[in-house]
Amino acid sequence: MDFEKAIELTLRAGALVSAALIGLGLVLIYAFHGSGNYTIPQIASPKSPINSSQFPVLRVLRGVVAIHGLDYIYLGLMALMATPIAAVVLTLANFAKNKNVVYTAIVAIVLFNMLLSLLVLPLLLGG
Repeated sequence: MDFEKAIELTLRAGALVSAALIGLGLVLIYAFHGSGNYTIPQIASPKSPINSSQFPVLRVLRGVVAIHGLDYIYLGLMALMATPIAAVVLTLANFAKNKNVVYTAIVAIVLFNMLLSLLVLPLLLGG
């Protein structure tokens, strides 16, 4: 499989998996009239008490096992965020395989910045 096809499949699969998880989460929320301790009006309210800081990865995984729709939605959003990171990792591997030092370094910096903004900055900024 050529590189462009691998990137295309990665992006397409990531978007489809994300959409499926978010859709399943919505169905579960409506089927169970809420998610976990939250009712539909609480979830849908503009002043909702729900925010992403309440949903670390391990909590989301436990919620998925417990079939909580909100956790499926958050897992879908995590998959959506992971999709471009996977594409950058594939690009980095391709440039490294081809021994293109300049582009390998550039893509490594891009990957570092993506991971920094996703994993470290929220902790530093209190999010």
